[in-house]
Amino acid sequence: MEKVIQGKVIAITRSKEDSEEFVSLITGEKARAISLPTIELVSKGEGMVDEFLNAVKEEDPDFSVFMSSKAVKLLFDTARKISKYEKLQLGVANTTVIAVGPKTKAALEAEGIRVAHVPERFSSVGVGEVFTRLNAEGKKVIVPRSGASTEFLAQLLEKIGLIVKGGLLV
Repeated sequence: MEKVIQGKVIAITRSKEDSEEFVSLITGEKARAISLPTIELVSKGEGMVDEFLNAVKEEDPDFSVFMSSKAVKLLFDTARKISKYEKLQLGVANTTVIAVGPKTKAALEAEGIRVAHVPERFSSVGVGEVFTRLNAEGKKVIVPRSGASTEFLAQLLEKIGLIVKGGLLV
């Protein structure tokens, strides 16, 4: 069977650091990869930690979902800077944690957080599949996310029957 991407030029819109794996996969398929970073996650500031902690306190979520290793790093690094690292660790650890993929899982584990689930498909749809298997209807979930993210995951989880709290944290 002919390779679908062979000979094609593919733009990778992630940062250079985050695109290395994609570039390797693309070049392995005899295509050309161009690094073209289009977004950069930057901290929303110290308030993002308090925003997360307040949401955990007020909502008492059953689950927390992390969709980016970068978001994990920004959130925990900021908590360290303002001496709220242990509070953040405890807040997250008191939920069932879902990571979108292996890099996000590794970032959480590096912060001492146990990850309960990683979907087979590393995407919002995969996260939705995890919740469907868990029969989590009526449960509360917090989804710290970046300003660059869309409402797709929140809408998907609400359709499944979850109560979603998703703050713009990073």
